[in-house]
Amino acid sequence: MTAASLARTDGPVVYVEDVGRAELSADDRHHLTRVLRLRPGAPIVLCDGRGTWRPAALADTVSWTGEAVCEPQPVPSLSVSVALPKGDRADWMIQKVTEIGIDHIILIETEFSVVRWNATKVPHHRDRLKRIVRAAGAQSRRAWLPELTGPMPLAEAAALDGSVFAVPGGGPMGTACRNILIGPEGGWSPSELAGATATVGLGPQVLRVETAALVASTLMVAIRSRVVASPDFGTKTALCG
Repeated sequence: MTAASLARTDGPVVYVEDVGRAELSADDRHHLTRVLRLRPGAPIVLCDGRGTWRPAALADTVSWTGEAVCEPQPVPSLSVSVALPKGDRADWMIQKVTEIGIDHIILIETEFSVVRWNATKVPHHRDRLKRIVRAAGAQSRRAWLPELTGPMPLAEAAALDGSVFAVPGGGPMGTACRNILIGPEGGWSPSELAGATATVGLGPQVLRVETAALVASTLMVAIRSRVVASPDFGTKTALCG
């Protein structure tokens, strides 16, 4: 029997803190009734973004239409560590890597980074990007929302298990690649490249930062989900708790 999956449920996904409480925020209720124009009784799904979801029906008081389901967390966890691109390209990048299925989005600071957040505005910028993650997760029906962290120094992100630097002419993608580091449009500095213990290539073309993030995310998720063949891929999963 196929395991229950949020991706195969009916009705809009709404992220809540606790799926055991049939409560919607004023913003979520406005979105469902005014933007999506759902009528009373329409199916919705409440999800905590940490693997647990429950089908329900929209009403003045949400009513349950099924039991809570706990989906296994995808393993291994996959990350992209990326220098922020300019303007709304960052928003688009965050949206798309969330839809693709990456588990951890890490914003990094590099020697040639152009975009640098003012320290006093970091919480504001991070909260805005997390709202984009949330919306993209709902659209792509993710039971597990990705974590978004940073900005952090490159060295800190590069120390994570399975880290590889994306460089032109780098090595082939494999299951050992679990955190792909993507530099700014100015590229990596000589000192940063000197500290790279492993590299990976993302194709023959020169890619923008946000495009490289999508390619890296797609390749890693495809290998993990066996969309492409990878004979050394494991099958273990970790249950949500």
